[in-house]
Amino acid sequence: MNQTKHRFTKTSYFTQITFVVLLGTGCTAYASPTANDTPKEALPADANKISPMMNKEDQVLFARKDLAKRLDLDLEYVTLSGASKVTWRSGALGCPEDGKMYTQALVPGVLIMLKVEHTPYRYHAKPTGVPFYCSDDRAESPSYNSSDI
Repeated sequence: MNQTKHRFTKTSYFTQITFVVLLGTGCTAYASPTANDTPKEALPADANKISPMMNKEDQVLFARKDLAKRLDLDLEYVTLSGASKVTWRSGALGCPEDGKMYTQALVPGVLIMLKVEHTPYRYHAKPTGVPFYCSDDRAESPSYNSSDI
């Protein structure tokens, strides 16, 4: 009888620990946006070769180079209109794909506005993440702009 009670206690303890670990893992996964939140077709092909921690100047330069490559132009034709720290309304970073679900939380980020002649182009990013192009038909306004960068 004593052994059965002892075995039951160990089983209960193991079950409780497993539950806490699984619960903690689940909460962490939804607490912040992940790399999967960035639309895959929006990322440039060489995005995985870039350091995941970019400063604002690196983000602007990356966006300019990406747009020049997309439009087959020299870099000098792509100019910066503005770059701001913003708060996105969800893990979609202001560029949701139809039919895809995103973390529903305010997410800090960056909005980079470029132009070629008089045509504007938008790039969205996490604070130190790789910027990605967001077409006007998918672009959402941020919750608010906190400051120019």
